[in-house]
Amino acid sequence: CSSSLNYALGEKWTIRATLDGATEKPDFVAGSIGCFVERELREDLLAGAGLRWYEDSGELEDKTIISSAAPSLKTLRAEGGVKWIDKRVALRLNAGLYLTRYDETGTGSEEFFHLYDDRNWAIVDLAIAWRF
Repeated sequence: CSSSLNYALGEKWTIRATLDGATEKPDFVAGSIGCFVERELREDLLAGAGLRWYEDSGELEDKTIISSAAPSLKTLRAEGGVKWIDKRVALRLNAGLYLTRYDETGTGSEEFFHLYDDRNWAIVDLAIAWRF
């Protein structure tokens, strides 16, 4: 299930919050929560920053059996950026960090140890929209 809330904090401030969740048999559970705050700098230029937390229970059921199933995962995405909007073109440029933390894989999954290493990523995201 998924839900979101967009709210104008003032004439130039907006906040977008999201809450998501999923379940899958037999025991997989995942959820995320996010918040993004945006401020209008000019009529055509906005700046913002946000955070998103994700967590799941993983698919690994028995740590002693050889398996490539993923252990539980926690991630954090923190970003900031700018958005420029014109009549026909819109550009958005965001940059930030994406951190992943996996639970231990167990002795049965040593072959996949590096697949589920904790990682810290720097991210840059550019989106272009063109109206015809």
